[in-house]
Amino acid sequence: MRTLDAIKSIIANPPTGDADYFCSFDKVKACFTEGVKTLCDAAGILFIIQAIDTQQKNPGFNSNQMWRAKPAFGEILLRGYNADWENGKSVDEVAVFEQRFRGKDFPEMEIELWVLDRMIIIPAEYQRYVAHSNYSDMSCMSQA
Repeated sequence: MRTLDAIKSIIANPPTGDADYFCSFDKVKACFTEGVKTLCDAAGILFIIQAIDTQQKNPGFNSNQMWRAKPAFGEILLRGYNADWENGKSVDEVAVFEQRFRGKDFPEMEIELWVLDRMIIIPAEYQRYVAHSNYSDMSCMSQA
């Protein structure tokens, strides 16, 4: 795992690849951006992405979601929320899912990820993602 400062830097300034989307799971239900992949590699949190992916068929979730993961009393707490977006900010959060992980290495900070129409992004990627979204070019979506 990289240092906390390096992880915070990735969250604040994710890589700018506009066409790089990743899906690395069998029976994938969501894809993720280059920024999320870089964050996963740096922070060792691929298990969080896998947990988010498994919940995409949960009928309680809508297409806009916010996920928060943070260390809590020796565990990692992951919560998923339905979210309504306004100018790249969540304005209405309704908790739908919670899971705890034990025995996982996790940075001493809260990490927030968003799901927009089955694409997992870092919040700082929102404006660029919305401006450059071309769902027909996302080959990973055809695997869902």
